[in-house]
Amino acid sequence: MRYRVALVAGFLAAQSVVAPGGPASARAGAPELRSVRLTDANPVTTPGECTQIALTGRVETTGTELTSVTTTARSADGAPKPTLGVRSQQAGTVTAVTDRVRLCGIATRYDTDYVGRYTWTLRVAYRGGVVSVSRSFHLRYRGLVTLDATPEPVRRGGWVTLTGRVHDGWEETDSHPIALFFRPDGSTGWTRQGSMTPRCVDYCNEDGISNWQATTKRRQLHSGVWQAVSARTAYLAPGTRSDRVTVRR
Repeated sequence: MRYRVALVAGFLAAQSVVAPGGPASARAGAPELRSVRLTDANPVTTPGECTQIALTGRVETTGTELTSVTTTARSADGAPKPTLGVRSQQAGTVTAVTDRVRLCGIATRYDTDYVGRYTWTLRVAYRGGVVSVSRSFHLRYRGLVTLDATPEPVRRGGWVTLTGRVHDGWEETDSHPIALFFRPDGSTGWTRQGSMTPRCVDYCNEDGISNWQATTKRRQLHSGVWQAVSARTAYLAPGTRSDRVTVRR
């Protein structure tokens, strides 16, 4: 009798562990999402152009059958952003997953994507449920800045006047400082040469039409290229503009 009771008890215990659909079996068979990342978390678009970024990852399974693998991208206000389609490749218990999204500035044949933070979610469904993981990226437009260096050419040791402005029309950036860099001929690196701050020169009391301009002078000893770089903001990536100056002996 004791032998029969022990045998029945053991059988019932075994059934509670492997029962189909039970909590223990669902946990044991849940896929694991590993190395889920974006190729660029800070993409930048420019007028008339598009860029693409990818979401990649690995799904590791332990004998569980996957029923679907999808991704969903959404803007900060929750609006869906279409992706280019999930691609997957299985090797043993590991499934490599990739998807891409196209991001476009204004004046392209595609819809314009607005700046801000986007959330991209990888969702894997299997027999026991669903697992997911999200990554975010921040889309910015390329800032626009001008630069003019005069006179050209200039005598060695003479003064060059640098004039520039920011005119992208976002976040009231007209008054933001413009960083200056110089790269002499024969060099591959840029050297910081301070900055210049725009000041209002026309229509200063008129909202939306005021004209801002930055001007500074630098002594020119070598031929080379001046570069202006606008500030990075919540909506804009730094913009650059260059102008070459030749020094006469």
